[in-house]
Amino acid sequence: MLGVRYALAGAIGGYQRWISPYKGFHCAHWTLHGGESCSAFGKRIVIERGLLGFFRGMQARFADCHRSNQALRARRDLLICLAAHATPVENAKPAAGDDAGEEPADGEDGQRRKKGSSGWWWADCGAVDCDFIPSSCDFDVPSCDCSW
Repeated sequence: MLGVRYALAGAIGGYQRWISPYKGFHCAHWTLHGGESCSAFGKRIVIERGLLGFFRGMQARFADCHRSNQALRARRDLLICLAAHATPVENAKPAAGDDAGEEPADGEDGQRRKKGSSGWWWADCGAVDCDFIPSSCDFDVPSCDCSW
């Protein structure tokens, strides 16, 4: 049975080496939380716990990865919507210490900046509440917290 563990771990290693780098995206769980990707987790768990432990662990991990994917999509959609509905700020300037011509860092007051064709555009993410999100944004937002 030990040979089956290492054979599966080797197959996962082959996936990591020959397929994963070329598929065009990263594991959502890894992207959101860091640490091990789903394949690295599976490789470790099959060696430590065997096949039954692998299947149980991967079922839970894939569910977590699916929730991570949903959270990343909600964040992306919220940022796109905020950028689309941001309002221009007169004479907006980069934060102190930013190099000229580079995008300024987010302000400590929770404001997010986006460079538009007519200058810097601002969206006050620190004050976002569910009533702020325009009705034209057609997506569910599980949390209106912009503190990511």
